[in-house]
Amino acid sequence: MDQGPFKPLRLTKLNFQAENIRNVHSRENVYPSEVHLKAAAFDRGNITFDGNADFLAKPAPGIKGSVSLSDIELDYFRPIINRYNVSVRNGLLSTDALIEYASRKKVVDVKRVAIEGVAIDYIHMAQTAAAEQQVAGKVAGAAKDLNNKPEVLIKLDRVDIRRSRLGYVNKAASPEYQLFFSDAGLRLENLSNQRAEGKAVGTFTGNFMGSGQTVIHATFQPKAKQGGDLDLQLRLDGADMTAMNPLLLAAANFDVNQGRFSLYGEASVRDGQVKGYIKPLFKDLDVYDAQKDADKSFGQKFRQGVIGALAWVLSNRPRNEVATTITLSGRIDSPQYSNWEAFVGMLRNAFIKAISPGFENGRTTEIAPAKEAKPVSSPPARG
Repeated sequence: MDQGPFKPLRLTKLNFQAENIRNVHSRENVYPSEVHLKAAAFDRGNITFDGNADFLAKPAPGIKGSVSLSDIELDYFRPIINRYNVSVRNGLLSTDALIEYASRKKVVDVKRVAIEGVAIDYIHMAQTAAAEQQVAGKVAGAAKDLNNKPEVLIKLDRVDIRRSRLGYVNKAASPEYQLFFSDAGLRLENLSNQRAEGKAVGTFTGNFMGSGQTVIHATFQPKAKQGGDLDLQLRLDGADMTAMNPLLLAAANFDVNQGRFSLYGEASVRDGQVKGYIKPLFKDLDVYDAQKDADKSFGQKFRQGVIGALAWVLSNRPRNEVATTITLSGRIDSPQYSNWEAFVGMLRNAFIKAISPGFENGRTTEIAPAKEAKPVSSPPARG
């Protein structure tokens, strides 16, 4: 029972046809009944299924075929998604997949998923923090159980998310803050729970806080233990720090009058161990302004003044940047880093050698141009 009002999940113009339904024992993974389904879904969308079934199989019916969804409005799933502290607005979903579900075999082979113009926010609240951890633990456990499980194949050939907005809202902080990527796009290829299917490759692009151009490139390969192998490269250029003021106030009790934030990083995960680095840079940083901060308490003004002075001392004069490099190591669920190393890096940037924007050793992110997802037409599956 969900608090509404919500739109009903309704199929109309439903046509369903099934032939050769029988109570004769069939061989395993043989589906004697031909099945066809077509319907309008949620006003503007469409759903079709063509395949075969064994309706009277024991212990449960089995089915195999191709399913296609087009122009499904994601707003209709809000009452389900809201239970997981996720807010979804707008957006259209289209997908084509081959599925097989029987007592000893389960296959979901998604040929393509296309999502257009969706706004998604994950909302963290103090009263639901324990439940969030419990759900995250269950999801992680289920994913680990499915890795390389021989009777289960889950595969995503291609996922495209375009012209969307992805965000995180922290209502447990004081003040509340949100982080988001506008004009976000995700291209994911060859994601599977089976190592034999090869590596998954993903590229995310967007504008952090509406201004910081971001590219994340990752490759992943599942393993039976420790989740899998991961290689990740992140580049974030020139985000307007004034848009981050609620976060800065919540985390460190200061805000800024101007500044640009950039972040570069690379990491690899093997057998649950992470190794990598991150390189944050702050350019043209201005923390304290007497006129703008006139209404603040003496303690807040003093704090802003000290931080502003430190930023001036630790900035590299020709570039007017505060920067450092921080090494990451240890277990993926609790990576280790050194605050002392971060401080020494700031000193080196200010007085010895400037830390340049970009990746270590001059590497760059190679991003292939995104292609428009095309419908996949699959023949009806036969038993």
